[in-house]
Amino acid sequence: QQQLDAATRQSWQSQAAHKAELEQRAQMGEGLKSSNVWYGHAHALTWVQPELPPGFDGTSYADSGWCFVEASLSSVLKSSTRRVDIGKFTADKLFYPNVPMAIEECVAGRRPPVRSPSRVAELLESKTFFARADVATVAELYRRFFEAVAPWCPSLDLGGLGWGDAEVIELCGALPSFLRLTALDLARNAIGVEGA
Repeated sequence: QQQLDAATRQSWQSQAAHKAELEQRAQMGEGLKSSNVWYGHAHALTWVQPELPPGFDGTSYADSGWCFVEASLSSVLKSSTRRVDIGKFTADKLFYPNVPMAIEECVAGRRPPVRSPSRVAELLESKTFFARADVATVAELYRRFFEAVAPWCPSLDLGGLGWGDAEVIELCGALPSFLRLTALDLARNAIGVEGA
């Protein structure tokens, strides 16, 4: 009888754990459906850390599909001041005489160009995912966000990003979707003849 009770208790605990896991997965799925808003919102501050710790043995930031789409989402509407590379904010800057100035250094520099959903989906094919089914999931996250915001966006502040011709050519593939765009700032970039 004690063995039967123990087996019944273990079976019940296993079923309860399985039910909790299914609920967590469902909640995670609902959260993922909204993650495009977290990364893409023009006023949300996005922290990125493309430099991984020395000795890290895993997929690089540049090769990760999830990181790629998160970086792509945060590049559609944000000004450069809303996307912070915390890898640039080193421990010595914590005691910098002017911490806001140190943070400004972290927002200066590159970010991916705004890309069309079809271009993002194409580039995702070469990225690394734990599960290949994620490719379609993140491509859809980007597409939904891009198609919801691009037609209504009146301006893009893309100045001072260190962009060259390649980034501007990528941007040109996305610009037809920005139906209400009246201001485009590309100043302080290194755009040559090909990108002009």
